[in-house]
Amino acid sequence: YDEKLAEKITFLQFVRWGYQEYVDIFRAAWQLNHRLPADSRKFRILGLNDSPDWSVIKTQEDRDKDEIKKKVWRGGGEHLWAQQILQEVIAKGEKALVYSGIHHAFTEYYQPIYDVKNQKFIRFETRRMGNFVYDKIGKRAITIFLHSPWVSQDGYDKKAVYPVDGIIDVVMREIPPAHRRVGFDVTNSPFGELPSATSFYKYGYDNFKLKMFCDGYIYQKPFSEYEGVTPIKNFVNQENLAYARLQSPNPAFRDATVKDFYDAAVSETNMKKILNHLY
Repeated sequence: YDEKLAEKITFLQFVRWGYQEYVDIFRAAWQLNHRLPADSRKFRILGLNDSPDWSVIKTQEDRDKDEIKKKVWRGGGEHLWAQQILQEVIAKGEKALVYSGIHHAFTEYYQPIYDVKNQKFIRFETRRMGNFVYDKIGKRAITIFLHSPWVSQDGYDKKAVYPVDGIIDVVMREIPPAHRRVGFDVTNSPFGELPSATSFYKYGYDNFKLKMFCDGYIYQKPFSEYEGVTPIKNFVNQENLAYARLQSPNPAFRDATVKDFYDAAVSETNMKKILNHLY
């Protein structure tokens, strides 16, 4: 197993995501494949993302300019991620477990675009990776949500809120800790009927319920027990520092040091700070 190669693959995708748990995915696949009989079908990892060029951003103002953003994303889009799944997995009669941020993973649910300031619904976003896959294969594609905070009804820049107004968290507090780690069906269970008055996800829906949002749900522990991922000490180093500076989305990092990159990674995984932004 080549740990440095796994780190390099991760680094070239995004210079700011130098976390050990991401790299360990490669190790787990390598270990599994080396335990399988020689003629067995091997476990594969497919990378699903765009290949942005952040170097075109020179100032903080550039981040909000449409002409600059087009140069950053270089014609990418989540339809290409879905295409990878459909061509490399579904067309070959195989199955895939896709791990992504929840907004990429929506299948039947459409994410609302809503003007909070003027209290005006604008439209539904129908171009998420999961939406594209669902359009092709229907209910063969489902969304499983991993218990995490939801966007507030007051906007993405406000403190996050508990999913379905905290009802699941209240229920889980009544269950002995040894039995709390559980995955359950949403669509065909009472959990599917849970509403949410406090989250952004209700906008555009007359009677929003959890079963509209996802098909399954995995709860592992209360948020207070969550742990941050582990920053890799020399993920950004003197050899790749110049590239890391250029390919950071934040132009403030154009002159950053190796220590600056590491300190930022540590700060971004500070669970105490993260939980302070949760109602």
